[in-house]
Amino acid sequence: MKKTLIYLSICITLLAFNSNLFAQKSGKFYAFASKRKVKRAKVKYNTQKDVVEVKLAGVNYVFKRERVKNLKEKVYSAANKRMFYLEDDGSWIITGNLRTNPSCKIKYSEKSYSFGIAYLSTDKAKVSSMNKEKGVKIVEEAYAKLCQAYRVIEEAKIAKVPLPEEGMKNAKLLPEAIKVSKRWIAGKRWKEKIIGGYFFSKEWNTIRHKRSGRVLGRRVRLIGLMKMPDGRCKFGHFFIRQNFNGTKYGVTFCEANSRVFEVSCDKVQAKIGK
Repeated sequence: MKKTLIYLSICITLLAFNSNLFAQKSGKFYAFASKRKVKRAKVKYNTQKDVVEVKLAGVNYVFKRERVKNLKEKVYSAANKRMFYLEDDGSWIITGNLRTNPSCKIKYSEKSYSFGIAYLSTDKAKVSSMNKEKGVKIVEEAYAKLCQAYRVIEEAKIAKVPLPEEGMKNAKLLPEAIKVSKRWIAGKRWKEKIIGGYFFSKEWNTIRHKRSGRVLGRRVRLIGLMKMPDGRCKFGHFFIRQNFNGTKYGVTFCEANSRVFEVSCDKVQAKIGK
């Protein structure tokens, strides 16, 4: 009896293993596409290289495995396209690259791929019952999982980004510097909004004429703390300047900015004291 149970257990394990291989085998697949009329596709799955070659309506694609940490699902990518392997039934679904956002709320776009959504399966009944609405739901759910996996990686990197050290203190100049920096990004039509800031420079830097040495003005660098409409936080370097007319320094204005970096919102809130 014991030997029989062991044998039965081995058979079940092998059956499950073989059915998984069968689901991923190369060969002819039935096909559905939301934008074009297709009936069949050919799939060649290279297990050693983890590469999938697909021939759909006379068009050849080569999809390479996209390995993403913390993502259990199998995703393959080609130029401007992604193919998701649906492990529950061994089918495949292909679509163009979709726009993602930090909230990972995905909205399918029919313009993303010439076939729209292509669904491939060895089960003819499943392909016959497939439609655009079902395909959109599968694609959006698959992309959301992919987006969330990438976001976890990104947030881990962001958590390590420090804010620049604070330089000089100037309670009178700071509000003015923030105000002109806000005006600067508004003119550039940035989506970011400055919610606070501090000076990075330890003191004013005098600007002189290259040849004569005559004083032209002075400059200080501001760290602008910003928030995006989607809730993310950033900081950027803004160059605040005052021109010199030979007697006194003039109005304060923002003359330029350098790179902007994403940073943890906790660090931004702690800095501005809110």
